[in-house]
Amino acid sequence: MKMKLSDIIKFGQQTRSEKDKKIDFILFQKISPYFTKIFLFFNLSPNNITSISLCTMILASALILSGDNINIFMASVLTILYCIFDFSDGEVARIKKQQSMTGTYY
Repeated sequence: MKMKLSDIIKFGQQTRSEKDKKIDFILFQKISPYFTKIFLFFNLSPNNITSISLCTMILASALILSGDNINIFMASVLTILYCIFDFSDGEVARIKKQQSMTGTYY
């Protein structure tokens, strides 16, 4: 599915409320459309994206348990990716009109 970045922002982020102006929303909302464009290109479903993000958190947890400084740094990068993926899966769901109650909690 080919979409312009402006269309992704328009359709993918339209339902976010004004109260979502916390720093994480401000930061990740700016970055997530780029990842959403990639996910749309590969035609991934929102649940696929959520599964990928859960795998990144499991890997981040394993890296933290190792205790090595470089692994802890990599875990923090993976945690940031998890947050971006979490925004992207909602955007993909809104764009593809695949929103569900399961997706809200998954």
